[in-house]
Amino acid sequence: MKTNNNKRFSRKHDRKVLVAEESTKSWADSDSDTSSSSSSSSESEQEEVHFFMADHTDEDESDISSRMHKLEQSVCDSLRDQANIFKNLSQGARQEVRTLDDVHTIRFNEFRKNVLTQNATVFQGLADVRKEVDAVNAKVDIMAKRLNDIQKDAEAAKEALSHQLLEFQSSAQENHNVIHAQLSELVDYIHRGSADKKGESGSRGLQKPTSIQKKGSVVTPSFEQRVQMAQRRIVQTVLDADANRESQEAAERDRERIRKEARSLKRRRKD
Repeated sequence: MKTNNNKRFSRKHDRKVLVAEESTKSWADSDSDTSSSSSSSSESEQEEVHFFMADHTDEDESDISSRMHKLEQSVCDSLRDQANIFKNLSQGARQEVRTLDDVHTIRFNEFRKNVLTQNATVFQGLADVRKEVDAVNAKVDIMAKRLNDIQKDAEAAKEALSHQLLEFQSSAQENHNVIHAQLSELVDYIHRGSADKKGESGSRGLQKPTSIQKKGSVVTPSFEQRVQMAQRRIVQTVLDADANRESQEAAERDRERIRKEARSLKRRRKD
């Protein structure tokens, strides 16, 4: 840029010199036409004009040079200021970018840390849930095993109760048959007793009562004793039947309770 300014200044200087020379030549030509006697004075005047023009040209050149120097200095200062401004802006932008990168890095690290913490918490919770599920499954297996044992015991108890029920029915039938036979015998005995009493009433004066029995002979129970014995047997049979019925009802209640527990456990395992 300084070289271009120097070239422009030299071109202007050459133009001024040419103008001064042409004006000097024109003045010299005009003076030569007027008179030849004043040639010496004209030459001196031309020299003075030439020197004046040269001095004026030097002043203009120095003024232009100083102005060009000031302009160049101003342009350089402006460019330097702009360069400093751009440099500061660039440094500020770089610093801001670094700050943003640092902030993003810190936030990303915090986010990553929070995610890892949450994942660890979730995994720990899943592990605890898995342990609880395993414990529940173990309890369910134990309950299922117990239920199977209870079912086996219930089946065995059912078979035993069925066998006892059959025995009870058979015994009840036998007792019924015995009671029926005893009642029949009792009725027959009552009828015979009434007939004997009627016969004794007709021949009471001829017969003598015998109150002495032989030692060691079997004592035949009287009619009242046999009636009491039959009544006791009937009452005992009824009591036995009631006891067997109560035991059968208790066994049936136990079986119903076991079935309810089994159904409840099956529903829990399905859930």
